[in-house]
Amino acid sequence: MHKVLLFAVFALFLLTPTLVEAQAALIFDEVTIQVWPEFDQPAALVIVDLHLAENTPLPQTLKIRIPKGANLIAVALDSGAGQGLLTVPYEPPILEGEYEVLTLAITEAATYRLEYYALLTKNGATRNYDLIWPGDYAVQKLYVSVQKPAGARDLKTDPALTEALPAPDGFVYWQGLFENLAANQVFSLKVSYAKDDDSLSIEQETPQPGSSLDEAQGGSLALDVILPWVLAGLGILLVSGGVYWFWQSGQTAAGNPARRKRSPHATEEADNRVYCSQCGKRAEPGDGFCRACGARLRR
Repeated sequence: MHKVLLFAVFALFLLTPTLVEAQAALIFDEVTIQVWPEFDQPAALVIVDLHLAENTPLPQTLKIRIPKGANLIAVALDSGAGQGLLTVPYEPPILEGEYEVLTLAITEAATYRLEYYALLTKNGATRNYDLIWPGDYAVQKLYVSVQKPAGARDLKTDPALTEALPAPDGFVYWQGLFENLAANQVFSLKVSYAKDDDSLSIEQETPQPGSSLDEAQGGSLALDVILPWVLAGLGILLVSGGVYWFWQSGQTAAGNPARRKRSPHATEEADNRVYCSQCGKRAEPGDGFCRACGARLRR
């Protein structure tokens, strides 16, 4: 009995490194991390999208570390079938040192998403946030972006990211691509900026491309300003056209003999005309018989 137990322990000891190596051998094809400071809460909203490399055997169990004290709000997947994000089950994070470990079962070749809020450091008008990718798995391409908070100034990142043009949502994003991160290679990003109040970006009316104040002053009028004038002009044209048509119709009727009223004499003369009931010949006034066929005329 002792020999069997000893053999089982020895086999488990030999098997454990294999499992660890298999777990560490997982590679993410792409990882995208978005940081939205002070978007809808006085914290940093962090959105992480994970996509395993092709030909990864499934199912897999992933253990992802997030910062200690982070408020995890979503764990979902995007299968790419037009169904949007679907919530997936996961084990509640367990505190381990400076991180909380999230265990997630990967059963589909899809993009998995984590969303959580992390604490910002405030010192007067200065805000700081440190993003850390612990490097539990190798990553071929790591995309990082930082949304500039509404009202923020002097935004800086380390390592430096590239400032992009305003996006369709009206915000400006700093973006960067980092490639070929090995397993256990830690990636960190420091974000700092200045802000004079505690307002949130979602509370601000973000500008849309092509609708800046300078363009409006340059001669582009808003539709709600010019539309009433256009409608008023069309109304005046329609009324003027109706009046002109009515006047023109009256002039035509006055100058056209065909439209004149018949005199009472002409009407009476037309009523006294007599035609032969046999051949249709018109009779002369005073005739009693038809001059063409001799039939008696009926008056």
